[in-house]
Amino acid sequence: MADPNDADELGSPAVNRRSYLKFAGVAGLAAGTTSLLGGTAAAATVDLGDEGLEDGDAIDGYLEDHFQDGNEVHIPPGDYDWNGGGLSGDYSNAALIGDGEPGAVQFHHPEGEYRYNAVRAQSGEVRLENITIRGATGGEEAKLRAEARSEDATMVLDKVWLPDGVVDGGDAVGLYVGADHAGTIEFIDCYVEGFSDNGLYASGPGAGYDDAENGRVIVEGGLYKNNNISNVRLGSDDSVAREVTMVHDGASPPNDGVWNQRNLRIRQPGENIVVENCDIYHDMDSYYPVDMSSQFSGGSGVIRNTRIYTNSSSMAIGNHGSGWSAENVHLTGDGSFDIGISASGTVTGSGAQQATDKPRIPILDYAGRDGGPSGSSDGSDDLPDMDPHLVTFISSADAGEASYEFVADGPVVPVRVSPYSSPSGNEVRATSNFTVDADAQDEPHTVTGYTGNGYGDAYEVYGPITDVTVDNKDWMWIELDGEEVAEDGLVAQTAPAEEDGDGLSNALVIDGTVSDSSSTYSFEVSGEVRQSEELTSTPADASAWDTLASNVSNGKVLGIVRDGVDGYRYSGTVTSMQVCGDATVEFETQE
Repeated sequence: MADPNDADELGSPAVNRRSYLKFAGVAGLAAGTTSLLGGTAAAATVDLGDEGLEDGDAIDGYLEDHFQDGNEVHIPPGDYDWNGGGLSGDYSNAALIGDGEPGAVQFHHPEGEYRYNAVRAQSGEVRLENITIRGATGGEEAKLRAEARSEDATMVLDKVWLPDGVVDGGDAVGLYVGADHAGTIEFIDCYVEGFSDNGLYASGPGAGYDDAENGRVIVEGGLYKNNNISNVRLGSDDSVAREVTMVHDGASPPNDGVWNQRNLRIRQPGENIVVENCDIYHDMDSYYPVDMSSQFSGGSGVIRNTRIYTNSSSMAIGNHGSGWSAENVHLTGDGSFDIGISASGTVTGSGAQQATDKPRIPILDYAGRDGGPSGSSDGSDDLPDMDPHLVTFISSADAGEASYEFVADGPVVPVRVSPYSSPSGNEVRATSNFTVDADAQDEPHTVTGYTGNGYGDAYEVYGPITDVTVDNKDWMWIELDGEEVAEDGLVAQTAPAEEDGDGLSNALVIDGTVSDSSSTYSFEVSGEVRQSEELTSTPADASAWDTLASNVSNGKVLGIVRDGVDGYRYSGTVTSMQVCGDATVEFETQE
């Protein structure tokens, strides 16, 4: 097993920011029909839409018939009545996947009725993906229990959202992992809010419980909010919580009339537990932001590179004996900054990064809840037939909350999948901390947002940007198509090119200043071309090579550059291009 203390494990490789330009042309690749259950026995793909399921139908019978071993079942976007059937049992190499944007598939369970579902992976991988279960529930026990019952099995819950919690008087867990969990379970970008007996109760496999199998639990991203007892609870060996947002900013439902709202709770003596890059937002005057339970001793782990905002008089991280440590924890708020385990690199005061109360991917705005983008122009309907600019707002590693605003004369599409990493190694993509306001696609779009802690927000912009403001330039900068740019530069470089009198609006620039040697070049266009004085620059001490006139004739150009820059205006498209040497070439097309 890989060392869980390796920060790169489970993460995706960083993509250099300049790679975005290379990959822009393949952004529209259509999804194929290849099974997600790679590496296992061949899966049969079933589309419930093809089986007759329509928006508004009851889905129980379809699940019972098709969610079986060896099947990868796809659910078309829509709202479906669900009475709890077809989502329980033991499975091998099976997947149930909601198609469309996150949150596009919703199961509506009757409000206040009892519900208990257990999905168990016996072998291979069993996956639940992009399913929102609506309806506050009654009764006790877990609302969704999931686990891998054998050591070589994996259970994955990816964007499984339970936003409605329990009814008044309800006493239940949101997501539960029992003592029989022996393999690996992953919770990826899940959302659980408003439960009375833990949001994610995943310490069950840990030592100390009867017949506990000590299976590994991995929690990546997501939002766990206002769940009583704890938002996230861990305790088995090699478990991980990474980039998770845990929030207490209001009263949770009580458990038997009692409130005890811990954010993160370590409950069992698991070894090598890792908590890293998490945001723990504790806007309450009591309870522990991080509770190291006094009900166990031993175990080991680390809490590192994590931000805690606390207004609680209780310790920020509770007491525990040897084996646990805290590294580079940032503490803000008006509460206690006391840490009850060995700590190094703790940051407080103005230099501390503040925890966010929003997740790293957007959680849609259900039932008036915070946390989702409103008015964003997601999707590709009616977008202009042009290559958009990638505009990113990136924060420094030590940034608190840094905000921005810009106005674009055209559609703005939030980028959900990070095109590259920030210098801090964090993702650059639109999360939930922004709004896009516009009455229509062809009218100005005003975007406001904020980020921090070394993260960034990203947008594809179809049209010129007419205004932009960054509130704290010590914490944030702007990049246009992967290159840093000032506010006025962003406006200037996205402005439509003014056509010359001869209608040559496209530009091609060959820059020889990047090298100490000469470069020859040739290119051909399908229309007309001429050398542009405004785009060409030759320094006074340039070599003789730069003073040679380029040969421009019948849409063809032959030239040489060393210490200067040669620029051309043309119409049509570039049909061929050759450069011998290290000069760089840049294009700007308006046609």
